[in-house]
Amino acid sequence: MILTQRLGRGLLAGASALALALLPAGLAPTTAAAAPADSTPAGSAPAGSAPGAPAGDGSGPTPVDLTTTRAFADTFRLDPAQDTDPLYGLNVGLDARQSPPAGQHGISYTRVSGRWDTSTAPDQWFVQTSHPDHPDRLLFAKGVSAIMLGAPAVADGTGHYTVSTVVDPVVGDTGGADWGSIVLSRSHRGNGYVTGGDVDLGLTVTSGGKLALFHGGGGENPFWTGTVAPTAQYAVSLTVSTGADRAVTLTVNGTPFTVSAPAGVTRWPGSEFLYLGAYLSDPNRVTTFGDGAGHGLNVSRIDTSATRSAKPFVDTFDGAPNATADHGLNQDLAARQPSLISANYTAVSGVKGLALDPPAGSVQVNSPAHPNVLSFPKGTSAVRLDKPATSDVQSGAYTVHAVLTPVVGSTSGQDWASLAVGNASGGTGAVDAEDIALGLRVQADGGLTLFQGGTPTALPAVPPAGSYEVSAALATGDRQRATVRVNGTTVFSGRTAAKLPRDGYVSLGAHHSAAGQVTTADDLRVSMLGGLGYYGFFDIRDPNEPNFSANHAPEVAQWTNFNNYLRDQDPRLEFLDQCRPPA
Repeated sequence: MILTQRLGRGLLAGASALALALLPAGLAPTTAAAAPADSTPAGSAPAGSAPGAPAGDGSGPTPVDLTTTRAFADTFRLDPAQDTDPLYGLNVGLDARQSPPAGQHGISYTRVSGRWDTSTAPDQWFVQTSHPDHPDRLLFAKGVSAIMLGAPAVADGTGHYTVSTVVDPVVGDTGGADWGSIVLSRSHRGNGYVTGGDVDLGLTVTSGGKLALFHGGGGENPFWTGTVAPTAQYAVSLTVSTGADRAVTLTVNGTPFTVSAPAGVTRWPGSEFLYLGAYLSDPNRVTTFGDGAGHGLNVSRIDTSATRSAKPFVDTFDGAPNATADHGLNQDLAARQPSLISANYTAVSGVKGLALDPPAGSVQVNSPAHPNVLSFPKGTSAVRLDKPATSDVQSGAYTVHAVLTPVVGSTSGQDWASLAVGNASGGTGAVDAEDIALGLRVQADGGLTLFQGGTPTALPAVPPAGSYEVSAALATGDRQRATVRVNGTTVFSGRTAAKLPRDGYVSLGAHHSAAGQVTTADDLRVSMLGGLGYYGFFDIRDPNEPNFSANHAPEVAQWTNFNNYLRDQDPRLEFLDQCRPPA
């Protein structure tokens, strides 16, 4: 679940069994108090600081904003003269077509197969923008294909997102069964076909006005069907509610339909990649999207931080199967982690010095009681991300972000959730452990304690809230400074006492003391992950000018392990559209 949705509405407490662990006295929840005089880092604010006055000397790095979102609109307006080989207009002139905010760029598309039987995308010219015969529209030709928008749709503060477009499923026909499609999938690795196993919600609109909604895994059988009067084109608006109502509101040419999710869907995910596609049984027919007058494709909100790239790392915790041995912890990672990098977790005790696995079910993802979040329903426990956060070469810093709910349904009391960065790849996730270089404990009542190498420092409290958005920026190397923000307020900024690691292991933890209490964490983001097993250059063989298939693999072999071609028989797949100069 994404940040805007998570903070935009409260969660109801769910009944859960609780197994209490014995805690060292130093970890038991206490009201934030002044740190021992001999252990307070230089520049830290003493206990009792005025609310809003951050600890530290103000010299910490600025956290990277890892949660940027905005509305999206693509008019598909493009000079038809630019619909040429090899891009055929798809990713040409994006800034002019989409008018992104100052300092941002247009969002590109990726061609995918649109089929059920292959993941290989068809030739480039199967999908074009502003073909001379269909100017200012997105065109699908020659059978079956699809495209994916490079940034996911995300829910707003009300828990909704909307996709709208105008589709002509078969140009020149109003009575056939061929269709255009809108597909929502948590996975950026999908084929874009409406019944694919990765599909959360798929809509087909036939040229004859028949409508159908699909959910992945349901085969060719839709969970809802409807009809509208046949016409040359269909103005479609699809609104998804990620709340408990599980509603889908579909409007086609002004006719509204309200549909409930199928029984297998506890909540619709809060983050979805968008695919547009076409199924044409006659290769001489075409499908278009957009009305040619400026209404092309609109999305109420997209997550511009979680684009299909290697960083940042993002885990939405959405939609993972929970009925597994690990209760969803490491399930469906490729779908719920929308960036190109995925990472596993290890469930740990969350208790200093206790190198034991927590009781089964202590850590869960997408449980029925707490969908689309990471939850801790059994006392004290933690999870550790198996790949470390790592410093960006240019800045020497990295940022870690999460949304913590110490006690679901409560804004009082001293039970807590924690976000920590440690030196040890095998740590217990305990925020007060000596291997934790920087850790923040957030109480349900807004009390805050900073830990550095096992030493606590009380920070100014923030106003009580159901959930707390936490961002921590760590500058490593010679700088050794950090900044911590909670719900937009800087609570610490300055030099740190403990040495900050260049590669830091991130952990999320929880402690609550009463039966039925549950802690959740959500929207984990890391500016960059280390521990990767590959490195090198992408465009070492390019079939087009000016390289004309020149092979540079031998020249770069000493620096890269990208010197083997996975699909040497298919030259189209040996380069990436995204590596070309920006439009």
